[in-house]
Amino acid sequence: MRKHIIGIMITLLLAIGAFGMTVSAAEEDFNYKEVNGGIEITGYRGSDRNVVIPDTIEGKPVVSIGYSAFYVRDIISVEIPATVGEIGGQAFSYCDELTKVTFRGNGLKEIKERAFASCGKLSDFAFPNTLRSVEQLAFRGCNSLHRADLSKTQITKMERAVFYDCKGLTDVSFPPGMDQIPEDTFVGCESLRNVVINGNNIKVIGESAFQFCKSLSSFTIPSTVIKIESYAFDSTNSLTSITVPASVKSIGYAAFNSSSLKTVYCEYGSYAYNYFKKMYGVKVVASGTYLKKNKLTIYVGEKQTLALVNRQNGTTFSSSNKKVVSVSSKGVIKGLKKGTATITAKNGNTVSKCKVTVKALNLNYKKATVTAGFQLKLKLAGATKVKWSSSDNSVATVSKKGVVKANHPGKVTITAKSKGKKYTCKVTVAANEKVFKTYGTSYQQYPSDKIYVELSKVYKEGDHFAAELTVSNNTYFRMKSIATLDIRIYANGNLILTKDVRDMAAEVPAHSRQIIRVEFTGSEVKKSKVDLRNTGITSSLSNGKTWMTY
Repeated sequence: MRKHIIGIMITLLLAIGAFGMTVSAAEEDFNYKEVNGGIEITGYRGSDRNVVIPDTIEGKPVVSIGYSAFYVRDIISVEIPATVGEIGGQAFSYCDELTKVTFRGNGLKEIKERAFASCGKLSDFAFPNTLRSVEQLAFRGCNSLHRADLSKTQITKMERAVFYDCKGLTDVSFPPGMDQIPEDTFVGCESLRNVVINGNNIKVIGESAFQFCKSLSSFTIPSTVIKIESYAFDSTNSLTSITVPASVKSIGYAAFNSSSLKTVYCEYGSYAYNYFKKMYGVKVVASGTYLKKNKLTIYVGEKQTLALVNRQNGTTFSSSNKKVVSVSSKGVIKGLKKGTATITAKNGNTVSKCKVTVKALNLNYKKATVTAGFQLKLKLAGATKVKWSSSDNSVATVSKKGVVKANHPGKVTITAKSKGKKYTCKVTVAANEKVFKTYGTSYQQYPSDKIYVELSKVYKEGDHFAAELTVSNNTYFRMKSIATLDIRIYANGNLILTKDVRDMAAEVPAHSRQIIRVEFTGSEVKKSKVDLRNTGITSSLSNGKTWMTY
């Protein structure tokens, strides 16, 4: 009979193995204590590295894994029953070889502080649907954990830095019950690329939440978020684009510091729109229909169609001062009189404004002086059709485009006529010359200190350039001629006229002064188009000698 019983037991054990049923570790492998509701495991003294926690010990359910219960233990995997509702603080911290944590059913509700911190090889962790709370630093430094799918959990409370420095984490999916992404949650998660936020409850992205997430290239902030705290996306080196909803009303200090942000998608006029518009190097792509310009200048009588971005039907326009600017239903504005008015465009929830300044028609010059041989461009600002005329074409002419050509010294009135009104500019045509009023501006001392030759004037006469030399003879003898004299005249440092005088008559009585005219021709003229009045003219006189008579 005994042999039959043993045979039945062996057969039963073989059957259990054949069907893959789990065999829990022996009760004596655990340290435990009785707590309210069942048993809490406080330690492990078994040798099996693949730990299976039993459903019951001494006939009572195992309801929790206590503080530091498996701290620094050399285990590879652990299987936790559905009876366990809480994993205590540092329960599995520094289990360097732990790779897999599985659950026999859903029952876990809380993961306490640092429960799996620094489990560097932990790669497989299936979060139970019943999970409601995860405390700070729970998975800190779990570098082999690639995916954290929290989407089906009931988490409503998550403390700071839960996934701090999980360098291998690439994908995260948040549950619908959370109202914030806590501070420091993903600091140093340098492989994080995909973040999915389920539900419509997230209101705050906490301080430094995604700091140093170097692989995060894009991010869509949920439409319920109202606050992005300081350093939230600091040093996200790959983050080039982000979508920010109109719900955001606050962005903290350096929230996007040291990111590679290039494009921001947001709603026109929102807090985010105004915030990122001030950020250098960032392109803001705004949604909604809005006015392309926020300020504009037109002239009395001028019409202009306001440009809209993302133009859609249903846009309405209004003017704050209809006596200054009118606006049609199609956004066509017209300047009525000098002043300012604000045009408002509305489309759905998007409101945009443009300040319009209306100016009277205005001639760009009321009076001007032009050097003979040169031109002046007149423009009647705001006018589309203008008729131009000159009071004296011999002094100056004006083209159909308002270009005034100065002919001869004198005075003339140029008139612009538009819509029955006249606008005038008084033009003085001045000779093309430079007069040196103070002797000694340019001079050369001759054989004795009593004879001087000075450049007193350079001018253009018709098509020729000429200069006047003032010769001062302070001797008792009559001066007969200038034997040698090298003349160089410059405009803004560039040589324009040159002449080498040889044996030029210069009859200057004793103790008197005489004007001697010198003309420049041919190769002596280095530049023929020079406005002598409005150019810096300098000169040099050298190698001078004179002939005297007694």
